[in-house]
Amino acid sequence: MDKDLQKELKKLTKAINVAVSKIMKKVGIKNYADKIKIEIRNSFIEVSIPDYYIYVDSGRKAGSKMPPVLSIMRWIGTKGINPSGGISRRQLAFIIARSIANKGIAPRPFIVALRAAIEDLTLKTFSNFIDTKLKQL
Repeated sequence: MDKDLQKELKKLTKAINVAVSKIMKKVGIKNYADKIKIEIRNSFIEVSIPDYYIYVDSGRKAGSKMPPVLSIMRWIGTKGINPSGGISRRQLAFIIARSIANKGIAPRPFIVALRAAIEDLTLKTFSNFIDTKLKQL
């Protein structure tokens, strides 16, 4: 891969990280850094987010069916939450799932803003890169 292109991709990756940080802070999402992956793969940048972030983005209506207990059990494990009061992790996950079904979860929309920021940064970066390369001809 062209060294100049590699350099631009690294700069773009850093700029995307800054944009992600600002957007997530704005919607009140903490501890996302280990979940949102921004990686250079060959000559493109891959941004990936966990599947469940769609529910963070769109929320969940009160009165809807319960979310999967197994998914909540994994979340409990990831967060390092240890149930107390003599209940198991599965019981805690069930209680959380029932609460989500009854009360819902408020949306914290970030995906549209994140996508727009990535597109804008990418267009600006590569527009400048192409201009520079054309001037070198």
